[in-house]
Amino acid sequence: MNNIAQKSKAKKFNFSTNDKLESYKTNLLGKHNLNNIKAAILVCKSLDINDREIKNGIENFVPLDDRLQTIRIVNNILFVDDSLATIPQATIAALESFENKNITLILGGFDRGIDFEILGKDLKKRKNVLNIILIGQTANKIEEVLVKNNFSGKIYNLGITTMNKIVKLAHDITPKNGIVLLSPAATSFDMFKDYKDRAEQFKKYVSKI
Repeated sequence: MNNIAQKSKAKKFNFSTNDKLESYKTNLLGKHNLNNIKAAILVCKSLDINDREIKNGIENFVPLDDRLQTIRIVNNILFVDDSLATIPQATIAALESFENKNITLILGGFDRGIDFEILGKDLKKRKNVLNIILIGQTANKIEEVLVKNNFSGKIYNLGITTMNKIVKLAHDITPKNGIVLLSPAATSFDMFKDYKDRAEQFKKYVSKI
């Protein structure tokens, strides 16, 4: 990447993932989103957009649905919808957003032959993931990977079930100040029409708690 940048005649700006966002506040979750904001700030400043406009744009930006979207806080438990996370790498990015919070992770869905080994290895080191609720066709497949990698939390294998049961269980097993994270690392076609349907049902039953 650096070699490509060096060959370019464009003006170059550097930033680090360790750089702070100064006084900016944002509704976006996730380290990857914070890095995107840092890059956007540099672009804006290079175009001579003033700091007040940049700040207003960042602080008033509304996150897109189903992408680390905060749904509701119930009994001091935060429910987060990341239904668009349909591959293990996206779920890992979501987990990195909550490294200091206790998590109940809702995982699994349609089996399209994806290897979950990378996710199993990642979850092995995440002591803050206390519970994993496995759903869908991939439930048994993911459980095998978790057991193989000595996942230290509790595993609840629900298989093909209803979102009502999933949300109720997640609420009951998550400690106060914890997070229920729907980030399935799989598509949804076994139990739902698509990822939007999965997300809407999640929101529906969270709202009924």
